[in-house]
Amino acid sequence: MGKVLGYALVVLAIWAYLEIHTKGTGGAFGGALAGVFAPVESVRGEPAMPSGPITEQVRDRVNASMAQAERRRNRLAGGR
Repeated sequence: MGKVLGYALVVLAIWAYLEIHTKGTGGAFGGALAGVFAPVESVRGEPAMPSGPITEQVRDRVNASMAQAERRRNRLAGGR
């Protein structure tokens, strides 16, 4: 009788683990655990946007690199 109870507990534990692992604590067991586990709130705040001039410089460099790549692609493809 002890072996049967042991196997039943192992199967129950595996089922519970898979249920929580695949559906998360909010959806496992039909949502029964959703009220017990609250969502974890972020410790960090929203990132601050960088200052304007640096952003403009980066945008200009990226646009120049994209334009250069497009010109090279057109030249290699036999375009103008």
